[in-house]
Amino acid sequence: MLCRFVEHAADLNFRRFFLRLNPFICLFDPVLHSVDHVRKSCPFLFTCIIMAGCKFWKPHLYPACQQLAHDTCVKVFANGVKSIGIVQSFACMTYWKEPDDQVCLFLIWLTLMIVILTDHFPRIHGRTLAMLVVWR
Repeated sequence: MLCRFVEHAADLNFRRFFLRLNPFICLFDPVLHSVDHVRKSCPFLFTCIIMAGCKFWKPHLYPACQQLAHDTCVKVFANGVKSIGIVQSFACMTYWKEPDDQVCLFLIWLTLMIVILTDHFPRIHGRTLAMLVVWR
């Protein structure tokens, strides 16, 4: 019974997120980023979307979700995990973070910089700026 309630609550949270919050950032595809797909492909992203939804629609659950997202953020940073889902998770955490949350913000930007430099520009040596614009 509890599992069904949690599944229903996650689905409702995702629908609200995509209806009300995603249009501001246009970061997620509502067709691709279903509850099942996100949960399987990137649990950190799943946690961040649930956290963002709880901030607005389930404020009593927000502190626990935020703590879980922060703990996962530190683990992802420590383990050097890099993927598009992780980058999206960090973006989601940045958009809906608390104003005084500077430590997590530092980890987010540092990790994004590392991901960009190591994954997206591996063969940057010898390319001109014009080539980089076309390459992107």
